[in-house]
Amino acid sequence: MVVIVGACGGSSDDNSGDGAATSAAPAEATEAPTTDAPTTAAPATAAPTTAAPTTAPPTTAAPVIGVIQESFVGTPTAPYAGVEIADGEIRVYFNNGSHGTLIAIYHGAGTADPTDLCPGNSINAGGVFQNISNAPLTPGACDGIQTDRGAVRICSGGVWLYETHIPNDSEGILSGSVDKVVDGAIVGVTGQATNQPGTPVIDWAADSYVVSTMFTNDGSTEIFCGAAMS
Repeated sequence: MVVIVGACGGSSDDNSGDGAATSAAPAEATEAPTTDAPTTAAPATAAPTTAAPTTAPPTTAAPVIGVIQESFVGTPTAPYAGVEIADGEIRVYFNNGSHGTLIAIYHGAGTADPTDLCPGNSINAGGVFQNISNAPLTPGACDGIQTDRGAVRICSGGVWLYETHIPNDSEGILSGSVDKVVDGAIVGVTGQATNQPGTPVIDWAADSYVVSTMFTNDGSTEIFCGAAMS
């Protein structure tokens, strides 16, 4: 943009008389017009900006902390009272899952050895068990159990994550079990809890999770989970 700023001034001759010789009055000092030199503003050019590369933080699920809890011990009733399902107590929590179905979190001393164990889940709504599923912790552990297959992941710290078939917003009595096939018969232990709204949502696909030390057998605050088995 060119900006021109100017200032101008004038002069006048004072002529008087009736033809008599006149002497010119001293010339009145006249200020020469001054003109500022044109100024040209340099075009404003914004310095090139380069956005810093954005790196999304690693996907981390909400902490695995549930609000409902049931525990059960690892000894079934007769006729297999001598069969140990798990060496110690197992607790199960239910949280909302990122795929729209509840995720059960199993932990406790009894989860240390998953060999031949087949956890399962269902919901009792109006006296009818629905959304029943089981998933093997080791290959073949659920053979002979005629239910739909869920998905389970074994994690560090003695934690199992189980993606159930139970919708997040279901109402009813939840059941979490740990079953074992012995001589062709299904034996196991189970615990129950009432589904409650407002539990955290767990990202089923995350590789690791931040957890409370109450969930891990070794006191760790982060668990790493393997691939899902079904």
